[in-house]
Amino acid sequence: LCVAAARMGEHTAEEMKKGHMEEQRSLQAKLQDQIGKQSSLADEAASYQHFEEDARRSQEQLRALTACVKEAAKVMRDHGPVHLGDLDHAIGQFTLEMRRQGEMIPPITRLSHSSHLVANHLTVFCELSSSGQLCVRTKAGLVPMLDFLKQHGYAKKAATKPIPSKGTHVAAVAPKSAPHPAAQPKPKL
Repeated sequence: LCVAAARMGEHTAEEMKKGHMEEQRSLQAKLQDQIGKQSSLADEAASYQHFEEDARRSQEQLRALTACVKEAAKVMRDHGPVHLGDLDHAIGQFTLEMRRQGEMIPPITRLSHSSHLVANHLTVFCELSSSGQLCVRTKAGLVPMLDFLKQHGYAKKAATKPIPSKGTHVAAVAPKSAPHPAAQPKPKL
């Protein structure tokens, strides 16, 4: 009886040992799973923190820009309309006159008081000559704007007829050297 009880106790102890080992493996697997989840959450938290900092910087920039725009609007409101200076007026008149004459010129955009952008990529310094002519300041001195544009290949005659000035009447007259198109003999086929 004692031997049978000892064998039974041994068998039960062995079963309990196997059960404990099985439970230990299961707990270790769960622990590894939790460690993996925790490191994944740490990566996500770091990524979230990075995006949060970026959003905070963007909001600060937006606040600064908004304040700047408000200040600019206030200054514009307080100082009334902007009046064109002599140089701006000369550039506007030059552009209109060139179009009237059928010249194709690139856009001329003001960058600062005397600095202008020609053809969206060439920065020039414009001035009015002593006679009031629009010029570009070069190393050689003042060059009339039209001459400067032609030298750089920016001024070309348009394929269409020039735009007439205000108050002028343009009559449709055929050139004297060419006969009327209706008088031309038709080519034989």
